[in-house]
Amino acid sequence: MKTKITTLIQGQRNNPSWYLPALLLIIWTLDSLFSIFFTGFRSVDWALLTSLAIKLLIISLNSFFLYRLFLKEDSRWYKKAKTYAGYFIVFVYVFYNLPRMSWEMSGLINDTAYTRLWIASFVSTLLPTLFYLSLWYPPFQKAWGVYISKAEQKELRRQQKEKRIKRPLKTAIWENVDAVLQSIIIVIILQHFIFQLYVIPTESMVPTYLIKDRTLVTKFQSGPAIPLTKWRLPVLSTPERGDIVVFQSPEYTHKTLARRVFQQFIYYITLTMVDIDRDDNGMPRKRFIVKRLVGQPGEKLMMIDDTLYVKRQGTDFVPLEEDRTYSHVDLYAQPERIREKIEYMPLDASTRQMLDYWDAYKSDTDIHGLSLELEELWDSLKRDLESFNPSDVEYLENNLIGQMLQRGNNPEDLLEEIRIRLESIGLKAFQYADSYRYDILLLLDALTGDSSDLEDYVQGGIASANSSTENEFKESSKKLNLIFKVQQIRRLQLFADFVQERATPAEISSSVDFASAQQDAEELFRYLTEFYDNRNFPPIPEERDAYIPRGSYFLMGDNRYNSLDFRHSHTGRSLSSLDKDDRVSIMYFSLLHPYLLESKNILGKAVATFWPPGRIGLTR
Repeated sequence: MKTKITTLIQGQRNNPSWYLPALLLIIWTLDSLFSIFFTGFRSVDWALLTSLAIKLLIISLNSFFLYRLFLKEDSRWYKKAKTYAGYFIVFVYVFYNLPRMSWEMSGLINDTAYTRLWIASFVSTLLPTLFYLSLWYPPFQKAWGVYISKAEQKELRRQQKEKRIKRPLKTAIWENVDAVLQSIIIVIILQHFIFQLYVIPTESMVPTYLIKDRTLVTKFQSGPAIPLTKWRLPVLSTPERGDIVVFQSPEYTHKTLARRVFQQFIYYITLTMVDIDRDDNGMPRKRFIVKRLVGQPGEKLMMIDDTLYVKRQGTDFVPLEEDRTYSHVDLYAQPERIREKIEYMPLDASTRQMLDYWDAYKSDTDIHGLSLELEELWDSLKRDLESFNPSDVEYLENNLIGQMLQRGNNPEDLLEEIRIRLESIGLKAFQYADSYRYDILLLLDALTGDSSDLEDYVQGGIASANSSTENEFKESSKKLNLIFKVQQIRRLQLFADFVQERATPAEISSSVDFASAQQDAEELFRYLTEFYDNRNFPPIPEERDAYIPRGSYFLMGDNRYNSLDFRHSHTGRSLSSLDKDDRVSIMYFSLLHPYLLESKNILGKAVATFWPPGRIGLTR
């Protein structure tokens, strides 16, 4: 047999195609040697050492196959060489790129070096690819006596089936392993370039997606990333309003190079079942996020009390009716089959009634009317404060404060505690949204100290009411700020009346006016601190004549009251003024910080749910 193969080989040596695989193998070997010095030694870390080890291994194996195939002319190594070349295409690309990726993360190379090293690794990857393809070249296969036509392959399978020829155990095991490895490579390629499977981690898209739903995302149209680089392929189509988009969180950073490479590999091959990229608490880090696109280039958006408004150049803000088809706020009204799967229900019917009440109250009032009411209330309270005598103050201190606050009878200590708390965050006593809890102490402070802070508090709201309102959001914020202040002064007036009437704590507690005032204060506090940031945001982009630029988008979750999205800061709450024009505005800890998503972070479009079985279907 060897004599026959040798004769065939000698007969083919006059054919230039015979030398092609040998030439490619030699070039691949020389390239691996050259790449050691071309890559350099900017930092000797595990990435460089691993890459170096792979290169030395390739040089050794290439030399071995060159000797066996082309010097010894041993056809038994033909299939092994083909298998080796096929798998090492992936090995070369991954391990030759490791030093570049490591040095980029460490800031050791600039963009020019980054590009140069990637081009070198790409060329290095082409060589085993060409060598692998050349081994499939029919003239070369015929020279080795390994060429089998399709008809011969079919006949061979028939004979093996009839004779029930058993393959050696070693061969059977390797063929199964080979099939699994090839399947893994195919799955990775498909998930990286064509489509990918994602698991939904939160309830931000309820009821469209529930926690642990698995969704199919098409990626080819969004310009998939070139593997292990920061570059992307050309975008075939841009997303449109209403599309559910999967994107990489702009705040996400890779902790280590190993996680950057192997986390995605494991995530791909396990079809989203295993994610090794976890935070310090053992929870999966939020790398991939699913939201709905609601704002497109050329638009300006804002939201007021659950209604999304859109403005285009040359037009005014108008409600975006399309948004009502996929925004969900009243989850308690969802069908039972959905409600029973929701872990957190942001509100119930009674809370909705409360929100609607204050929405209507705010909408039906006029800024200047609120300003006038605030001024009249303050004039009345100021006259009462000036008419208070020492016995009124003594009654307030000794009979009301401790019992009303249920904290003992030491008003000075309580007042000092409040001052320290507010001064630590830079607030005056009346400014914070929960100051209704200390109304009676604030009244004492105004009586026994300087009431100029309260005067500034009132005048700040009045002055802001007389300033211009650039848009409906700003007008709505001014109104809510004035409503808080009107309610505050009204409650202080109520307590002043109680003092002058020498009302007992029991009489105050049973007072209808007191109960109504407390309920209003508690509702307003919830209205602002629990729901405001999920129901409102200022114009984005912020500048008057600016619109969403090309290649940028605005996204939100369908579950508007339980979605941390592009309306909000991801760094946590910060102290914020309700009315930016009021120098002594009501303050609260806010998450509002609208920003845009750049198209480079978009991974694909969610098109269907494929698990669990009861929720299989196309995404709308």
